[in-house]
Amino acid sequence: NIQAAVNAASDGDEIIVMPGTYTGTGDQVVDMKGKAVRLHSNNVLLMPIIDGEGARRGILCNSGETNKTIIEGFTITFGYAINGGGMHNDTSSPTLTNCTFDSNSALTYGGGMVNNNYSSPTLTNCSFTNNTSDHYGGGMRNYNNSNPTLENCAFENNTATNGSGGMYNHTNSNPTLTNCTFTGNTAGVWCGGMYNSESSPTLTNCTFTDNTANYGSGMYNWESSPTLTSCTFENNTANDDGGGMYNRYSSPTLENCLFTNNTATTYGGGMFNDNIYNPTLTDTTVCGNTPDQIYGDWNDNGGNTIVDGDINGDGFVDVSDLLVIIDQWGLTNSPADINQDGIVDVSDLLIVVGNWGPCE
Repeated sequence: NIQAAVNAASDGDEIIVMPGTYTGTGDQVVDMKGKAVRLHSNNVLLMPIIDGEGARRGILCNSGETNKTIIEGFTITFGYAINGGGMHNDTSSPTLTNCTFDSNSALTYGGGMVNNNYSSPTLTNCSFTNNTSDHYGGGMRNYNNSNPTLENCAFENNTATNGSGGMYNHTNSNPTLTNCTFTGNTAGVWCGGMYNSESSPTLTNCTFTDNTANYGSGMYNWESSPTLTSCTFENNTANDDGGGMYNRYSSPTLENCLFTNNTATTYGGGMFNDNIYNPTLTDTTVCGNTPDQIYGDWNDNGGNTIVDGDINGDGFVDVSDLLVIIDQWGLTNSPADINQDGIVDVSDLLIVVGNWGPCE
């Protein structure tokens, strides 16, 4: 019984857990009770399983836990709660290493994990897979000045009914992510990968691939200014606007990033920019997206490769794109209106000719 061991432990103790499946009877399987202990597996190959049985949360930290509360080498699964089915941190910042959050669910926020009210846990080599939320943040939700640090973490196949299948950052919550991946996450409306609302995370060497939503399938920014360095957005699909990224009242900064093979049904295959504020791009490549590369205004800080004219998103500006221009000639509200002046005409044809060749 893990909870009995935590209850008996004192600060500085080490709790070693044998492989097996551990359940509970209360609102959570394990409450760390603010104790500065190291809770870990004795077997790196066979991780103990904390099983909420679809009836309770996996782990709770709401007693001021610090980075000296260490949780290492567990699978947390089938947790269920209103918020934070897998784990709920409130005013607490534990350390987690080599943990898997799989198939947890929340009625509102954070199927895998919720970090609320100045909670800033540190996560290394952790994965969030197949978690669900009936509202926002299938994988993780960070709220009210919660700034977790994540390194080498993966968010895969998480789902949210409304927004952000992967991660939802809200109300001045600014996580730092390094070498993290967002793959195959889905949301019913806004953003499959990461949704930032009044929050400005910092991302380095992160990838957003095969995420799906109506708007901003890779990333959706609302009144947010995230900083992205060496990040990749590829094969994300939006049913409306912003296959790779959607920016509304937001000014993200991107350096050495790649947007390719992203798709939107309406506008902004690579990026959709809406309302007043504009992203700033440096040494960034936007190419091979459908129906266009960037919709709306943006700030060119130099060194960018934006290949307009690749209307069909195959990575080449060639006769196929020329034929689309001819077929759509004179039409309004068409993806062949490359310069977005309201009509497909000679200006768009010249853009195709001027960018002839491979996307590079």
